[in-house]
Amino acid sequence: MKRKFVTATTAAAIILSLALVGTSLAKKDEKEITGGSIKLAKHTEAQLPALAQISLSQAIQSATGAIEGQVLQAGLENENVFLVYAIEVASQDKTVTEVIVDAGNGKVLATYLDKNDQEGEEEQD
Repeated sequence: MKRKFVTATTAAAIILSLALVGTSLAKKDEKEITGGSIKLAKHTEAQLPALAQISLSQAIQSATGAIEGQVLQAGLENENVFLVYAIEVASQDKTVTEVIVDAGNGKVLATYLDKNDQEGEEEQD
């Protein structure tokens, strides 16, 4: 009886550890922009275009310079209090990548595979 309890407890501890590791890894895939040239305070969404120092076309050029493909969506966003352009690019291998471009200087801050889009494709097959 005692051995079954120890085995069950050990199994539960392993499952809990795996769940915590999975959660930790999932958080690393999320957008975590920690820098940018335009820091936002209390700005409304309508005020964001006036704050951008580069145009949407310049941001798209930066994004497609980093990831070659067709632009699906693009827009200004407040990402962790920094003003950025978030641009979705579909590449020839049919993956969608979100490219985060600094709205102040056009620098590509991050790129992320759009996992939601990839899962949607898998479900349709």
